[in-house]
Amino acid sequence: AKWYSVYPRTPSKPSPAVNYGSISVDHEKYMVSESPEKGLLKLDNALVYGSEGWVVTREGYLLTDVSNDPASFPNMYSQKVWPRYIPRPKPLEGVSLSIAGFGGSHYGHWLIESIPKIDLFIKSGFNFSEIDYILCSKPLPGTPLHLFKMLNIPIEKCIWVDVNTAFLVDTLLSPSFPGIFRRSIPWVPTFLQNKFLTVPPARSNRRLYLSRQGYKSRNPVNIQNVNKILAKYHFECFNPEAHPASHQVFAEASVVVGPTGSALTGLVFCQPGTKVLELVSSD
Repeated sequence: AKWYSVYPRTPSKPSPAVNYGSISVDHEKYMVSESPEKGLLKLDNALVYGSEGWVVTREGYLLTDVSNDPASFPNMYSQKVWPRYIPRPKPLEGVSLSIAGFGGSHYGHWLIESIPKIDLFIKSGFNFSEIDYILCSKPLPGTPLHLFKMLNIPIEKCIWVDVNTAFLVDTLLSPSFPGIFRRSIPWVPTFLQNKFLTVPPARSNRRLYLSRQGYKSRNPVNIQNVNKILAKYHFECFNPEAHPASHQVFAEASVVVGPTGSALTGLVFCQPGTKVLELVSSD
């Protein structure tokens, strides 16, 4: 196999979060002190399995560093069991790129952990004209699909992976997991902003409240009181899923308030200095 190095191993530890309220949240246990080297692995006769694009060599070794972040695997092993039998793999001739990632089509994981693999692919010296197939999770309707189309990825080359798919690939280009377990690293939001924020923010003083209305979990039990406070301080209730250009709205925000959830993924488009208040649920 051949390794293309793109980003060197770098220190990566953000300033600690500030806790408010009576529930103590141990953010520090997720604060890994450095980001491993990131790049792209080119290998022959590889097996790509499942919705998360797990890569297995022809000798039968699972390559954790290009399947997911290695730091997450002790946790994943406790929750998942590798199947005794996998589906019969479909052969793919030629060159295939895998941008499938942890979480599959889930918007938060898809945007932060799959799409940035394109940056590693391009900076390794490749382009889409050299690729026969692109293995990836199918973007959800709405904002994800809109962003996917903005990338000019050749749809006709895409193969949508799911939990029941397995492919035996002649030549596989497999980028690293683009982050550290449970959080992104600085080049990820830089790449996403360069790709999607093609128009400068029209303003920079919007106050957003990311509502989870319509979801069963993680809603404030005292939502009426919360809404009164938000109205007093001129917050607008914003639903990113219903807005085709939610990335542009986040770029215009000066303050963002919202419960833990994939709607907060839009923070990658915020400008430096944006204030964020995350409402962490009791679980």
